[in-house]
Amino acid sequence: MQIVATRTVAQISGQAISGAIDGAIADGFSDNPSPVMSNGDGMRFNLAAADDDGGRPGPFGAMRSPTNDRVDDAFSALAYAGSARSVTKASPRVAQRDWQAWIDLRGGGIRNNSGTANDLSGGQINVTAGLTRKLTPDVLIGMLVGYENFRYDSAFLTARLRGDGWTGGAYLGWRFWNRLRLDVAVAYTGLDYSLTAGTAAASLPGRRVLVSAGLTGNYRLADVDLEPSARLYALWEHQDGYTDSLGTAQTDRNFSSGRASTGLKAARSWMIGSDLTLAPYVGIYADYYFSQDGTDTSGLSSIATVPLVVLQSWSARVTSGAAMTFAGGPRISLGGEVGGLGRDYTLWSAKAQAAFPF
Repeated sequence: MQIVATRTVAQISGQAISGAIDGAIADGFSDNPSPVMSNGDGMRFNLAAADDDGGRPGPFGAMRSPTNDRVDDAFSALAYAGSARSVTKASPRVAQRDWQAWIDLRGGGIRNNSGTANDLSGGQINVTAGLTRKLTPDVLIGMLVGYENFRYDSAFLTARLRGDGWTGGAYLGWRFWNRLRLDVAVAYTGLDYSLTAGTAAASLPGRRVLVSAGLTGNYRLADVDLEPSARLYALWEHQDGYTDSLGTAQTDRNFSSGRASTGLKAARSWMIGSDLTLAPYVGIYADYYFSQDGTDTSGLSSIATVPLVVLQSWSARVTSGAAMTFAGGPRISLGGEVGGLGRDYTLWSAKAQAAFPF
């Protein structure tokens, strides 16, 4: 149970933490006040929100061409400012907000679909929060803290795993060539595990280091924002040795795991009234899970042949959800994903993320 379940905890936490960081960096580079706002005597179209100096990201993260400057000039030629139905040109620049606080809440888990003895099931909650500081329009840094709580069971092994952990880390984002961004992050997690198997029970501490990196593009096709990406996270975990309640000594354990993925997300934005932008999205990705475990399983006899989940395998993953941007800058994203497609297990997660620039 220790071998099977703790590796699953690590994989799902790696997905949750790296995904939260990716979302925070994307929000940090999203200079997107509402492009349409109430103006007292009509509607104010904030064309500066749609294009800042030409070639910067538009209101929904899409890249806009310098031709939008000509649209600005055309509106500036309209002399209807005093009319009750006026359309006025906004300020040519959007005030930069250098700080952003964010929080990401995710629930995830695993389900075995093969019908074999590997019946591990359960789930966990990961809460990650952080603070982003934009150093320049194209470079930002941030720090994060997180908490995870997990519960997994196996009827075949008559065993269960319970526990929690705390995380701290930092990240860096760099936007270059106008349409690409690179991000890197590192995080450390301290863990407390509680295990039972039959009549045996034990508690043990663990330590995990996570490193992640990603390359993300941003393009527009007609009215659809396209976000191709390639991402990688890797983690290394150490678990201390212990003696269980039956007096059996267990040695310490080290393993590594991670995921490489590539895919595409598409989003379409709509204005809802004057204060809200809604952007539903859908994405599809190819994932490769990898891991290495130095634990000697030769003494586990037939149990050692039980197939472990999320080892060395390719699978597909789909995501869907919607992002909401409010006047003044706050953003909320709700979504979910299903992974392990094409394999004999299902990895699922649901998330809610909020960001507040200031």
